[in-house]
Amino acid sequence: MKRLLKFISVCLLIMTSFMQCLPSTKAAEEIKIGILQFVEHDAFDATVRGLKERMETSEFKDQIKWDIQNAQGDNASLQSISERIARDNDLLIAIGTAAGQALAHVESQKPVFFAAVTAPVEAGLVKSLDRPETNFTGTSNLAPIDKQVELLVNSFPDIKTVGILE
Repeated sequence: MKRLLKFISVCLLIMTSFMQCLPSTKAAEEIKIGILQFVEHDAFDATVRGLKERMETSEFKDQIKWDIQNAQGDNASLQSISERIARDNDLLIAIGTAAGQALAHVESQKPVFFAAVTAPVEAGLVKSLDRPETNFTGTSNLAPIDKQVELLVNSFPDIKTVGILE
C-alpha cells in the first residue's frame, strides 16, 4: 500500500510538471490526457484508477478530459489506438511495457509518462533511469534484486539452493 501511495504521489508530481510544459492556455482550456493499456490486468487497472483519483485533487481537475483506451491484448488494435491517442491528446500515459513501446513508435515530441514498466531502458523507452533523454519518463515496478535476496537469506537462513523460474 505504501508503494502504491508513493507511486501515485510521484505520478502527480510528474504530471503536474508535464502540465507546465504545455503551451500557455486559458484557465479553463481543456487538457487532454490519453491513457493506453495493452491488456486488462488488476495492477494496470489500479494504476489508472490511482492516477485519476490523484488528479482529482490537482488544480487541473476541472480541465482534464480523459481518453482511456485498452487494446485488450490485440497487437493490431494496440498500434492503431496508439496512433490515434498520440494524435488526439496533449499528454500520454502508457500503462505497461507494450503500451509504452507502441507509443514510442508513434510519438517523439509530446510528453509520455509510463507506469508499470519493469525495464524501461531495455524496452527502449529511455536511455537511462537517471537521465531519460527522450520524451518519456515514469516509474519502474522492478523490485531491487539485492533486497529480494537479502529478504530470502534472512527469512530462510538454512537454505542451500534456490531455483528461479522465468
